[in-house]
Amino acid sequence: VYWTTHGFNGAIRKVPKTGGTPVTLANGQVFPRNMVVDSSGVYWTNQLYDGGTVRKVSLEGGTPITLVANQQGPFGVAIDAVHVYWVTLGGDIARVPKSGGGPFALAEWSYGLSGIVVDASNAYLTSTQRILRVAK
Repeated sequence: VYWTTHGFNGAIRKVPKTGGTPVTLANGQVFPRNMVVDSSGVYWTNQLYDGGTVRKVSLEGGTPITLVANQQGPFGVAIDAVHVYWVTLGGDIARVPKSGGGPFALAEWSYGLSGIVVDASNAYLTSTQRILRVAK
């Protein structure tokens, strides 16, 4: 089971489903929010309004990798086999390769995006008023 502890000194943590001692995978995160996990790592957003990041750490912990910086309140996060997707509170919908690199903007919406999930062809987003679909 994976989770974040919220705040200026947040963390990414895990514990076996059967219980036990929690393990900290990454410390010193600034308002870590949404998180997803796959067989290669844990991905999350640090939700600062200016200067937010999308980050990754291995399942065993270590030094987090910043995949994207200087985002306006990155919130929702999703993954597929190749990319990490996120939305910002300012209305951006973007992706970056899991290995890092430059972000690619999929679309821009009005303020208020919060959630994102992806399938083979599309990203689906929630806003304060709608559910949206954008081609990946």
